[in-house]
Amino acid sequence: SLYSGNALRIASTNTARAQALNDASQAMTPFFMAANNGAAAFKAALDAFDDDDADAYTFAQTLAGTNVLVQISAAQDAAGNDLLTTASDTWVSPLSIGVKVVFEGSEDNNIANDKSARASYTFIFSAP
Repeated sequence: SLYSGNALRIASTNTARAQALNDASQAMTPFFMAANNGAAAFKAALDAFDDDDADAYTFAQTLAGTNVLVQISAAQDAAGNDLLTTASDTWVSPLSIGVKVVFEGSEDNNIANDKSARASYTFIFSAP
């Protein structure tokens, strides 16, 4: 029964991780749409992503009944410029954004069991 309990806990965590990464992909939707309109639109999406919390470029959201925190952990262009500190008129496509997703990590919803997953996204400007 010990092995069954561990297997169930791992399966629950994997399900939560998959849902969290899906939520992160949904949070990136405005960036994919903005990339079609150039650097200025992408910068606006990046600024809108920030929820004005003390942590820079963090977006908290609830999707599909799960509490998920999506935080931008890295953002740079093809030339290595940091998108969070470099003017958008100097960005070189493609752009890369790395995110860290914090989610409830087990079936008991104990905050001490929070887990995180990481994902990265690439955006290519299709218009000036």
